[in-house]
Amino acid sequence: LMQGEGFVVVTGMPGTGKTMLVKELFQSLKKDKDIIIGLMVTSQVGAEDTLRVLATVFNIKYKNDDNKATLLSYLEDFFIESARLGKRVLLVVDEAQNLPKQSIEELRMLSNYEWEGNVIFQIFLVGQEELGELLYSTGMEQVKQRIVAIYHLKAMDADEIKNYIIFF
Repeated sequence: LMQGEGFVVVTGMPGTGKTMLVKELFQSLKKDKDIIIGLMVTSQVGAEDTLRVLATVFNIKYKNDDNKATLLSYLEDFFIESARLGKRVLLVVDEAQNLPKQSIEELRMLSNYEWEGNVIFQIFLVGQEELGELLYSTGMEQVKQRIVAIYHLKAMDADEIKNYIIFF
C-alpha cells in the first residue's frame, strides 16, 4: 500500500476472511485524507463496462453512450486532479476472480497513468484461488509484471481459532 503503485493480490478459499480484510482496510484508510479509495465488487463485466463501473465507483459523471476513449479521458482527468490535490487513488476489486482477462488488462492499462513521474492509481485484486490461476495464465505476462505483492490467505488452524475466540 505504501508503494502506491502496481497490483496487490490477495487470494484465498471462501471463508478465509478476504472480504473482512477489505472492510478492515477501508476502516483503517478512512482517516487517511490522502487516499481516495473505491470498491468494485465484480460480476463478469467486459472491458468497457469495467470503465463504466470505475467511473461509478469514483462518482465520475458520464453518459451511457460515452465511448471508451471518452471514459478513459474522464478517468485520467480524475486521477490527475486527485494527484494535483496530493491524493492517491486506490481501487479494491473484491471477487476479482470473476473479471475477464480483458477487464484485468484494462485495469493494467489504467495503472500506467502518471503525474509528475509518480504512479497515481493502485489496484488491489482480492479473490478466490482461481484469481491466481487467471493472473498466471497465458497472455497475462504484462499484468504479472505489475504485481508488487501477493498473499494467499489460508484457513486458521485450531490454535489460531482458539486465540481468535479468546481475543474477542
